Amino acid sequence: MPYSASIGSCLVYSALVSLVVLTLGSGAVLLCRQPTRRLRIIELTLVGCLISPWLGMIPGYPQWAIGWWSVSPPERHEAVAIPSTELTFMPAVPQADAASRSVSDSPSRSIAEMVETPAAAWDVGSWLVALYLLGVAIGVAWWLVGVAATARIVWSAHAAPPRCRRLLAEIAGRRSDQVRLLVNRRAKQPFTSVGVAVQLPPQRATWRRAVIVLPEDLCDDEQAVRWALAHEWAHIERHDFRAWFVAGLARVLLYYQPLVWWLRRHLRLCQDFVADLRASREASQPEDYAEFLTIRATAGSLHPAMVGLGMGFRQSDLYRRVVMLVQNPLLENRPPRLWNALVSLAALVLIGLLPALTFTSESAAQEKLKVPQWNSPTARKVEVVIGPTKFEEGDNIVIEEVLSERGTLAKGDTVIVKGTYTLTSHYNATLLFSITHDRRRGPQGGCTMERPIRQGTAVPFELELPIAVDGQLHIGFYDAKTSFGNVYFSPARSSTQKTVRVPQRKSSAIRKVDFTIGPHKFADEDNIAIQEVSSELGTLEKGDTVLVKGTYTLASHKTATLLFSITRSGRDFQGGCTMERPVRAGTVPFELEMPVAVDGYLHIGFYDVRRSRRNFGTVYFGTYEQMRGISHWNLEGWMN
Repeated sequence: MPYSASIGSCLVYSALVSLVVLTLGSGAVLLCRQPTRRLRIIELTLVGCLISPWLGMIPGYPQWAIGWWSVSPPERHEAVAIPSTELTFMPAVPQADAASRSVSDSPSRSIAEMVETPAAAWDVGSWLVALYLLGVAIGVAWWLVGVAATARIVWSAHAAPPRCRRLLAEIAGRRSDQVRLLVNRRAKQPFTSVGVAVQLPPQRATWRRAVIVLPEDLCDDEQAVRWALAHEWAHIERHDFRAWFVAGLARVLLYYQPLVWWLRRHLRLCQDFVADLRASREASQPEDYAEFLTIRATAGSLHPAMVGLGMGFRQSDLYRRVVMLVQNPLLENRPPRLWNALVSLAALVLIGLLPALTFTSESAAQEKLKVPQWNSPTARKVEVVIGPTKFEEGDNIVIEEVLSERGTLAKGDTVIVKGTYTLTSHYNATLLFSITHDRRRGPQGGCTMERPIRQGTAVPFELELPIAVDGQLHIGFYDAKTSFGNVYFSPARSSTQKTVRVPQRKSSAIRKVDFTIGPHKFADEDNIAIQEVSSELGTLEKGDTVLVKGTYTLASHKTATLLFSITRSGRDFQGGCTMERPVRAGTVPFELEMPVAVDGYLHIGFYDVRRSRRNFGTVYFGTYEQMRGISHWNLEGWMN
């Protein structure tokens, strides 16, 4: 599974889970009137929307299916940059007449007038991930600008006058020693900051102590200083900066959620409501403090990027703060303990329950892993012996039944394996059915069948694989980098039975097929001339078996691999087949046979396995309709 698909799937899932948490939390906020209760709900909601989507990725986390909707990773679409070229129609001809025909000198028939070139395919998952990371980068940059703006003001400040320190001691008591009190002429409003190092002798610099910065023009009014310090101390006493940090983190990671911005604004407003309540107690009448707020509003507001908490003003927010002070005298200092405990418990249950719900029924999940491709009336059950097995702790694959067309589990056979897997070490992976190739018994090549899976216990699966080479069958887990679990199996045989090598299939019904040469590109002097194509069904599509005869010319490399493969069209599941032959420089006839196991486009090319491990020439072929569909492909960038 490509990284873009995996990350894109996680982003979609986290967006849905966080949207549910944010919606429920926003609804609860609207139902509460007291600012302290709103604050608690907003804090729990923001924490929940950050944590809940990722709890489901913990190995062994319980899963419950509710079976009404399915969220699946983006469909894998394997796009290959291939050439813009005209198609060449090549009917089946006798071998004698076709011996000298090659791609370069074949008669061509243009279909540019018949086909409208479609737009190039693009990977939605990659664009989704790129746009999300771009938004996160912008959010982090804006946050750093705010940190720099705050640090600039704090570092250029000087110690507050002793009378301001005495007022803070009267308000905060002994805990006033935990706060640095500074004055700066550049500050427009009082504000509180945490996390900016300040060094004022004889005290040491610290990153953890809170800092209160007062505007220099405010220090001459003792009552104004008292109100400002009471307001800022309320932020420190309630640890509002922690909640504000969580809100900033949610804004960066979930910037695409409108409710995050709405909750963040209400968090700041409710924090100011509670701080205003604390400061108004230093006045004889709440109206006096409300008048002070109105006067300070004319001095300007904090820079929007600053990370501090302070007496920042918006016109609408200032009006609401004044109304709250004057018309709501019965405001709570803290929410009741019982209410707080019940709300916290409900939030924990919600945060833990949401990632455990899967929006797919058990039967639907099983159907995803069961894609029947072949139902031969001659299929029979085969007794197998389990070979070498190795899994990470908690993982396992149980093979329950093996069906086969010939009963040999050898080259030329088609195998269906049924069983269950248990995956706990990874959140998602690929279930891989493959063959460990025995190089001593034939050419390189083989087939793989892959299924994207998620963690679970005893999840049924059904995999089918046409065996194209000699080797050992195995099923395992794969995480796009390496395998982290495998089980090998083979047919059970008595001690007197001999291993029988099944020859490559030569069906009596195989027949020549009219084929068309599609996009092709080779290095100078290299070429692959396809002279004859035969198949069992005559379709050159999934379920067919194709035999290709021709001649290759290799001059650019001393050795290479002749690769017969399929470029998947994106409509099929993951997996495919390849047939490889080591070749040397020269002009040499070849014959390659391969079962077509997936939807896609057949091609034969040269592959450098020793140095660059890249293709350096290929030719696509198929039916006229197949090649017309890829006539717009361009191989220039792919070759370079």
